[in-house]
Amino acid sequence: MKGWALVTGASSGIGRQIAIDLAKEGYASILLARRESALIELKKEILDTYGISSLVLPLDLSAVGSVDEIVRLIKSEDIVLSILINNAGFGDHNAFEDADIAKLISMIDLNCTKLVELTHAMIPLMLKNSYIMNVASLAGFMPGPLMSVYYATKAFVLSFSQALHTELLPLNISSSALCPGPVHTEFGQVAVTGDLAAFNSISAQNVEEVSALALKQMFKRKQIILTHPTHRFVVFLLRLAPRKVVGPIVYKAQSKRLAKKSH
Repeated sequence: MKGWALVTGASSGIGRQIAIDLAKEGYASILLARRESALIELKKEILDTYGISSLVLPLDLSAVGSVDEIVRLIKSEDIVLSILINNAGFGDHNAFEDADIAKLISMIDLNCTKLVELTHAMIPLMLKNSYIMNVASLAGFMPGPLMSVYYATKAFVLSFSQALHTELLPLNISSSALCPGPVHTEFGQVAVTGDLAAFNSISAQNVEEVSALALKQMFKRKQIILTHPTHRFVVFLLRLAPRKVVGPIVYKAQSKRLAKKSH
């Protein structure tokens, strides 16, 4: 076994696939998510396929004291982490004024606050020459009308990850921001489409493709991980385009999605 990883949001989607792919590379994982049955199923699959034994931690990361509970488990098992995957998070598609404010606050707490709290707690428990990968999004590069808070949380994760990468250089711990576009997962994230041709070229990727590329780039200590060849061009255009242009394009696309959702 090469070492230990902590994977949040491990019960489905990107987190689940990353845990599988880490086992393929020889890493055992602490599998963290709310759904215990899904984690137990994943643990069995990893053990049967790769002979790697995982630890299951059914936990609501947004709950008070959750990070302390994670620290207690790691210390009780004498684990020193090599990898931290901050994947837990959720989004909401709605006009801001119509949204449930409690849900938006919970989103900020899980997507941002808990990510920061957990990362801060884990760094002292990590080996030198280790890796942190925070799951951001291509959404983090643009404003997101009708998903304004979600897009903003991913912009936070992107900026935080880049800053952390520089700060942790003396410890030889890298920090990467994984910025996928639309992925076929339970999260239901959908591509940004509109009048800009580059946006229209983005198609949903499968989770296996995203996970494999993410880990490859993480181990190369890339600060920003884009998962599709077209994404570099999209990010380049987004950096050139005024926000007053990008915002309405995203709004138009999200309006179409919201209309379909309501029918």
